[in-house]
Amino acid sequence: MQRTTRKAFTLIELLVVIAIIAILAAILFPVFAQARQMARGASSQSNIKQISLGVLMYVQDYDEQFPMFQSWPTTGGQVCWGSCSGGEWDMWTFDIAPYLKNSQIYSDPLYGSSSESSSWLQSIYPDYGYNYTTLSPTFGNTTPWQFPGTSDAAINAPAGTVMFTGKFDNTEMPAYWYGAGTMLNEGNAEAPDCSDIPAVCWTDWTPLGNDSIITTIAAGKDTGGDSIRKQGNMNVAFVDGHAKFMQAAAAAIGTNWTMGAGPGTIHITNSNTYMWQVIP
Repeated sequence: MQRTTRKAFTLIELLVVIAIIAILAAILFPVFAQARQMARGASSQSNIKQISLGVLMYVQDYDEQFPMFQSWPTTGGQVCWGSCSGGEWDMWTFDIAPYLKNSQIYSDPLYGSSSESSSWLQSIYPDYGYNYTTLSPTFGNTTPWQFPGTSDAAINAPAGTVMFTGKFDNTEMPAYWYGAGTMLNEGNAEAPDCSDIPAVCWTDWTPLGNDSIITTIAAGKDTGGDSIRKQGNMNVAFVDGHAKFMQAAAAAIGTNWTMGAGPGTIHITNSNTYMWQVIP
């Protein structure tokens, strides 16, 4: 009877197979990571669109007025400011909550995780910023500040006027001289030329002095906290309810903004293409 022998893999063959697997992994892992990031971007864009639609439903129910960015009612507010000695405090997130039914929608998937430990905190520190300089500008220098909602009819180009943008997360911001709970890290989005706007604006889309927290694209470099994550892109929702993923330079069109510009240097150069319409 003839005896058969089983041929085993040689060491060279095993090493070749391992090398091929390693090469394939090196090729595929970045593709998988890119696909995962694209999925997060799509989810983020869905969130910001749903938030903008919630605002539009609010506008229909409240005499065609956009919600106030912030307000300090004497009583009945959702949040206490400090020890409540200065009154109570509302935000747009609380005003449109009945239309969304889910505070987790305020968390940006591009950040990677929910930024706050509770839905209440997520409502105070949303990852999306409201274009308050147009839709709820400050009124005078009263104390507390007043932010009346803008009339829907005052928006000349709804499809070309920003309502929300993604913004850097509150947990990306360590101790800062404004202190916790300031407008910079609450639910606001600032226009590129914010220092030119007669409102409570902290900065243009520029570095904040010696600030160490807005130093990377992932945190919103040079955009006043409006987040240009990963490839220099940002999610933007417009007053008519549509949303898209666009480059920061495209969001700042109509101004002379460039990455790294200095404070006080950003101005409108073309009002016809400028997307941050400010109501006088």
